[in-house]
Amino acid sequence: ADDVLVRSVEGDWSETTTANLLIGLHDGRIGTPGPEAAPVQGTTLGLLATVLPIEPMRLRAEDLSRVRWLALLNAVHGLRLVVTLDGTPCGQVPDDVVRAIRSHARGPSSP
Repeated sequence: ADDVLVRSVEGDWSETTTANLLIGLHDGRIGTPGPEAAPVQGTTLGLLATVLPIEPMRLRAEDLSRVRWLALLNAVHGLRLVVTLDGTPCGQVPDDVVRAIRSHARGPSSP
């Protein structure tokens, strides 16, 4: 594995060792673990939440069937697509989400 999915003490998905989670569900919603599971929201995810309808959500291991795609975000690596989770393939991040990340997740430009 390239990274590890951290879970809260209640068993909810939280984050990885180096990034916040961005989760796309089969019903079209985009989410990230809420404050009860992920204590610190990263800068990149915060910026992205200003242009995409990202909602806090609770997911457990048994909710994997609801996940259409899964990505990791942080300020250093940007967007990293999760290809498999526990051997289950994850889908592609939709083009509109990738465009939003590319155009807004970099933060303000330097003068």
